[in-house]
Amino acid sequence: MRLIPGEVATKSIETLGHHALDLAAFAAVAGALVFGFVAGRRRALAMGITALAVSLAAFALDPVRPPLFVSLAAAAIGALAAAVLTASLSPLTITMTGVSGRGLSRRRVITGAVLALGFGGLGGTALLRSFARTSVRGLVRADHSVEEPADPRFDAIPGLSQRITPTASHYVVDIDLTDPFLSASSWRLKVAGAVRSPLTLSLGDLRSMTTIEQPILMQCISNPVGGTLIGNARWTGVRLGDILLPIEHGYPARVIFPGRYGMRSVKWLTSIEAITERTEGYWEKRGWDRQAVMRTGARFDLPRQGAAVRSPLTAAGLAYAGNRGISAVEVSSDDGQTWQRAMLELAASPFAWRRWAIDLTLPPGDTALVVRAFDSQGETQDATRRAPHPEGASGYHRIVVTSV
Repeated sequence: MRLIPGEVATKSIETLGHHALDLAAFAAVAGALVFGFVAGRRRALAMGITALAVSLAAFALDPVRPPLFVSLAAAAIGALAAAVLTASLSPLTITMTGVSGRGLSRRRVITGAVLALGFGGLGGTALLRSFARTSVRGLVRADHSVEEPADPRFDAIPGLSQRITPTASHYVVDIDLTDPFLSASSWRLKVAGAVRSPLTLSLGDLRSMTTIEQPILMQCISNPVGGTLIGNARWTGVRLGDILLPIEHGYPARVIFPGRYGMRSVKWLTSIEAITERTEGYWEKRGWDRQAVMRTGARFDLPRQGAAVRSPLTAAGLAYAGNRGISAVEVSSDDGQTWQRAMLELAASPFAWRRWAIDLTLPPGDTALVVRAFDSQGETQDATRRAPHPEGASGYHRIVVTSV
């Protein structure tokens, strides 16, 4: 995945969305199976050695340079899987007098034992990884929690996004097929580079520091106008946003960069290095904007695109402007010719989204509804319609509903 040319990766994401990674994995597995059928039945040892060599070659080419032990362990599991599968597909014929074909020779008994151990090892590895993912403990409580003003007017609107996105509902976008598992006991955070005093911190060290809590909006740079790759969460941690979270969101630590797209909020943090020269990360090398400053935007949560509605109705949704905050939201019920000011929820944080709502009276038939937001400086969001690549999507969210 890391070696795919930038233009290919970007085109795949734009065409296939976030199914691109799954489809690439499916294609790789399918290609391996085709290779196996073309090669014909071979000895399990030969297939295992082939899988081992291919795995080690992939790790050698990986620009991230995974640890040697991890590379060898993963390659060994891949080799074991290939060998077990090949051996299990070898022909056996069951007769009334016993097993014929290769017979119950000592070699066959040993092969059977190796198969059993192999299946047990692979199954045990999967179960252990699954258990490790579900047994993450140690979420922290902030020493200084942010005060969020209650606004029951918005909580009572059915279909409107919650003020704080539940962890299980927060969007997840990765470049890896599976999430890494980092042990809380052995994990260390290194702070090095252009700093006066390099540091190595344990999870206990982070826990002992004063923690803060802040609602902060996060949005994927590939989120289209009106899209769902956006979430508003309470992030808890020490300054710099070093936080504790579930694995898929970066456990045991993640750095949060308010006001920038999610590509700049690195997950599974293991080191911080202060640098003075220009560098590029995974997405920057693939043509995405290096600064990744989040654009001002707004979307409809309700009514939905194409919905049949009864007038009068309540339209509601979200507005966000990175770390600049939202000062106003306007809605047009005549496709942008005139605008009406919407009601805003009390602000929880300059980094969070604000929910908005407005009561509308619509004429019978089809109506185009458009929404736009203003940041805290009074700047209107960019009306120019642009695709997400390379600097994030822009343009007003527009839906068409039918009043009956």
